[in-house]
Order: sequence, then C-alpha cells, then structure tokens
Amino acid sequence: MSAWGELIASMDDTVFDVLTDSAWLEGKKLAGMFYAPWLAPSLGGMKTHIREPHFTVRDNVAARVREGDVLTVGKHGEFEVLDLQPDGSGLTAIILRGKGGNNAKAAAGLAGRLV
Repeated sequence: MSAWGELIASMDDTVFDVLTDSAWLEGKKLAGMFYAPWLAPSLGGMKTHIREPHFTVRDNVAARVREGDVLTVGKHGEFEVLDLQPDGSGLTAIILRGKGGNNAKAAAGLAGRLV
C-alpha cells in the first residue's frame, strides 16, 4: 500500500474508532454510522436517494448481516434489515425498517410532516 493509502486507512480507522454509533446484531456490537430522516435538522432541502433509516458500516462488517436480521441501534430501537447497499468505497449502507417503539413514533411524526 502506498503512503497515501496508508494515511487514508489510518484516517478511516480514527473516524470509526471515535465517531461511530453502536448497534448490536445477535449480541455482537457493530460500529457504524446511523442516519434516520426524522433525526436530521430541518435546514432547507436535503435531498437523498435513501429515505429509510440506515446504518453505514465497513464491508467486512456488512458481510455478517443478512436481509431480515434485527439490528438494535443504541437508544433508537430495533430495526429489520431490508437491504445492503455497498457503495464501492469499502462501506455498505444497511437499509432498515423500524420494528416499533421509539423509532416508530418518530417515523409517524415524520410521515405527518411530509403530507
């Protein structure tokens, strides 16, 4: 690996060590970045192709996840895995659907604002 590649890998490791959210799959902790539309600030128009909540992880972590699995994301609740979407950069977005509880209430609130 080149010096540049090593630097980027080191920065990537630091981001995942310091800034990630925690989720659990079958009792095992996963490090990734959680995004849910209802948690985003309402500042102007933010356009994205993914409207469902998702949890972005490294590809090697995503290899352990299957459609239909249940992922528990910190204080946000339980989510069913709908799809895995690798982006080609070494990261995969795990597309989620809420299973009820706090996230279902938040999603219902978002749906009400979008109508």
